Amino acid sequence: MSARTLVLALLALALAPIPVAQPAPAFDVGTLLDTSFWPENGVFELGQPADYFLLFPPSDYDEYDVDGRYLVREASGRVVGEAAMRGAGRTDSPNIVEVDTSDPSFPVKGSGAYTLEVEFEGQTVAAIPFTVEEEGGDDPFDTRSMSRLDGPWRTHAYFQHEVDKPEYILAFNAWLRRDEPGANDGTEVSIRRNGEEVAYGRGSLNGSSQGWVRVSYDLRDPSGRNGTFQGVEPNTPLWTIQDVTPGSYEVVLSTEDGPFRTYTIEGGDGAFVPHVRSDVSIEPRSLFLTPRRMTGQMLRTPVQLYWIGPDTL
Repeated sequence: MSARTLVLALLALALAPIPVAQPAPAFDVGTLLDTSFWPENGVFELGQPADYFLLFPPSDYDEYDVDGRYLVREASGRVVGEAAMRGAGRTDSPNIVEVDTSDPSFPVKGSGAYTLEVEFEGQTVAAIPFTVEEEGGDDPFDTRSMSRLDGPWRTHAYFQHEVDKPEYILAFNAWLRRDEPGANDGTEVSIRRNGEEVAYGRGSLNGSSQGWVRVSYDLRDPSGRNGTFQGVEPNTPLWTIQDVTPGSYEVVLSTEDGPFRTYTIEGGDGAFVPHVRSDVSIEPRSLFLTPRRMTGQMLRTPVQLYWIGPDTL
């Protein structure tokens, strides 16, 4: 080999892209938080209405032979509910696959502390700690009881926009419990900088009777307010991810009676600062908050997620 050939070969090697290591499998916890829970009978119904996503599957992943399961544990570690995972289909991203279950329902009976978990190939890839408060059932003429869940639904939320359309809709997503005062009558979100509103959105719970429901608020310029609760003028400009600037933002959820929940998030230049738990290599994997999801027809549209939540569970 000539000196010139050797130099060219070494130069090509130096300029070659360095392969990115495949992160360990993880799970989209946001879709798991969308799982229906029916307070009247204390039952989780997996996959209704949620689409679940397994992230970073191994190269030999087979959607017809998925080694995973969903389960609920008591604080003691005893499994009180279990359902097998099954493949549901590919998305337009090789590192995001849709999964489902063929055994979707199991009850959670009795007040106490529990965890809703997802295991894949023997490893815990998602874990939602929650508490159940069971009320009623002590009336001999009406033995029905009501189970109320509490947990990360209250502390987690996220902004999202289409990756390829930063000038389009920026939505804020949060989970509301149906029995929160005024929640059934509609809510607003107000995005504020230094106490001044820079964007707002309106949202409503759907007609379902499930316990926690995710509400999505499309954000608009505050010039569109018409002076009434949830009122908006036609053709109000969108407030987009491109409008975000460096600094701290306050996110306030309100009913017509006033604010009931507040979050904070740090802004960057045309983006929010990613959550520390959105690092793709974070351990344990159950902490991971994915910054990417697929939506739309045939799950071909990538969306960017900016999470709000505690640094640990």
